Amino acid sequence: MLNKPSFLIGVFLISFANLLFELLLVRIASVTLAPQTAFVVISVVMCGMTIGALLVFLLPGLIRNERADLWISASALLFAITEFAATLIHLHTKFATNYYQIGFLQFSLAYTTLLLPFVLSGICICLALARFPQYLAKTYAADLCGAAFACLALPALLTVFDGVSACIFVACLSALSGLAFAIGKSKRLVASSLILATLFFSLSLFNLQSHTMKIEWRVGVKEGPVDFESWNSYSRLIQKPPHKGAPFFWSKSSSAPNFYTEEIYLLIDSVAGTMMPFYDGNLEKVGFLKFDATNAGYYLRDNANVLVIGVGGGRDILSALVFGARAVTGVEINQSIINLLTGRCSLFNQIARNPRVHLVNEDGRTFMIRTEQKFDFIQISLVDTFAATVSGAMSFSENSIYTVEAWRLALERLSDRGIFSFSYWHSEKIPFFHRFVYTAAAALRSQNIDNPTRHMILLQNKGNVDHVRTLLVCRSPFSKQDIDKIREVANRLHYKIIFDPEQVDSSDEAQMLSEFDPTKEPKYYHLAPATDDRPFPFSFTPFPWEQIFVHPEGIPLVVSLVFAVCGILLPLALTKRNFSFVRAIPL
Repeated sequence: MLNKPSFLIGVFLISFANLLFELLLVRIASVTLAPQTAFVVISVVMCGMTIGALLVFLLPGLIRNERADLWISASALLFAITEFAATLIHLHTKFATNYYQIGFLQFSLAYTTLLLPFVLSGICICLALARFPQYLAKTYAADLCGAAFACLALPALLTVFDGVSACIFVACLSALSGLAFAIGKSKRLVASSLILATLFFSLSLFNLQSHTMKIEWRVGVKEGPVDFESWNSYSRLIQKPPHKGAPFFWSKSSSAPNFYTEEIYLLIDSVAGTMMPFYDGNLEKVGFLKFDATNAGYYLRDNANVLVIGVGGGRDILSALVFGARAVTGVEINQSIINLLTGRCSLFNQIARNPRVHLVNEDGRTFMIRTEQKFDFIQISLVDTFAATVSGAMSFSENSIYTVEAWRLALERLSDRGIFSFSYWHSEKIPFFHRFVYTAAAALRSQNIDNPTRHMILLQNKGNVDHVRTLLVCRSPFSKQDIDKIREVANRLHYKIIFDPEQVDSSDEAQMLSEFDPTKEPKYYHLAPATDDRPFPFSFTPFPWEQIFVHPEGIPLVVSLVFAVCGILLPLALTKRNFSFVRAIPL
């Protein structure tokens, strides 16, 4: 006899827990693995649930068996147990130290560990859908509602729990789904479900306070001391203990004197770091910021109204204040960083208390669309976190702040003499900064400026092979006074001007860049400007298929294909049941 309310609640809860665990795994894998491989979690989920459904298909007796109802409840309980175990094993797995290398066998083991819980959830959901065909519409609706509410619940859940404790709490929800399925079927399963749900709920609260279960390895690096940790649906932010010594520079001038300061290191997910300098209201203590090449553009504009996109630890805002900005608007998408600056770290770094500073929690491009302000200086300096989001694989490489349309919008938000300053890494091996130069030129041309040369200055520190470059783009042509000033600054601080409106460095690279024509680049590189229709600014080269077994995206692809073939296609090919691959392919 079917207890319809409890059965539908069980379907809702297992679907809710299943998708929540998937979303949380993406967040955790973005820390433990190289971010570009975190998308493999989606493959794990789809493969695991398909294998679970395939087992039900290959063993039809499970549906017709009088113990099928017990199998539904038992598989939900096993999902809870294996989900907890898989999380624990993954947290203690040391992946390759090299950010770009993940071993094939090591990744296969991680894939297998994470696959098992989703095989069990696939069995549970498939059995629930097939067991009572007369209630298929309502069962399917409960399944969809559970998944939908999981998406809505994730941000709220991560305001209460950290990522690891949230996974334990999800195990509690899975046990509750087993309880709902077991009601009226088996007192033993009811008791087991209650015990497991109570145990996992207690463990989640205990871990929230003690952090006994925590991330041990971050891309093969042992996690050191952490003063504070904050999770949300798009990042994990940790605050390291304050340290004293020489300040951090993105691109330090060789003429900089010795400085001594105190800083806090903030880390977002696995690789994106930012420094929070000590600032008690005395700008002389952060005077070292005048010797960072990323701030060279400030020498050209005094008393500026500044927009900083990507606040991070507050360095760029402090840079604007050091150079005498009359007002600074800092736009930061990560609420956790805003909370640090306005709460926990508001005494260590007091930019939020400065009357000239206004902090906004919003996406940078969205803010530029919404605001009607005009700015004398807009700064974007190495703002990428490379954190994996939960919306799919493409979201790991797309970025709408680096497209022609976004930079045209930035130019529109500049005052007549306003400057847009952009800083990013440059490598001699892959000249990806060239794409940003071409993007700026395309944005200028979209403003009916036929000769971008008069509007752009590109500089860097001297002597480095892999370094940070800074591109200055002015809405109006740079004046003779601007050009003389930036040359004087470059000479004094030992910067190298690659090109300015009046001269171009003698190197072949500089000569090619000054033509602003990406078709002159080597054919192997795709360096045309990114657009809103193709917002992938970090896609520079074709996929190296010959290196598929060593490439950071290749290994997850191979592992996923092996499991799909061995776990899905091969069993279907060997089954004696009537099945057609051709009919199974969707149109």
